[in-house]
Amino acid sequence: MEAEDQHPSHYFNLYEGDSSQNDHFNLQNPQNDHDHDHDQDLHVHDHCTHPQASSVVIDQEKRLRRMVSNRESARRSRMRKRKQIREKKMHVEQLTTSNYNLYNKVISLLERTPQILHENSQLEEKLSYFHQYFMEDRMVLPGNNIDCDITRQYLRFCINQLGK
Repeated sequence: MEAEDQHPSHYFNLYEGDSSQNDHFNLQNPQNDHDHDHDQDLHVHDHCTHPQASSVVIDQEKRLRRMVSNRESARRSRMRKRKQIREKKMHVEQLTTSNYNLYNKVISLLERTPQILHENSQLEEKLSYFHQYFMEDRMVLPGNNIDCDITRQYLRFCINQLGK
């Protein structure tokens, strides 16, 4: 029992007795996990005097290392999941903002559609008027040497002036 007197009682609980006390200790003292594991190994080897006991101790050490490794793996997995959730939330916020902006643009276009259709109708009427005017002008002056391209250019100029 001298070994028990030399080491804190939580080391003893790692190998015998209530393992929940050990879990509680490890959760409260995460910064001591690595030192604690090293101390556990030293403590276990203090008790190894019998060949069968040595095998049991080795199995216990492997189990403890596996347990620590599994806890660390679970912690990393939780951290990855939290990061993924944060990224998904940010993406949802971006998409929500984009959706809101697009919705406002659609509403604006729907509100402007009648006005644009009305302006389009007026421009078509003006175009028709100019087209008739220039066609009559060409008919009245059959000897006119005005090139058709010049007439179209002038027509575009007039339409642009009316649009301003």
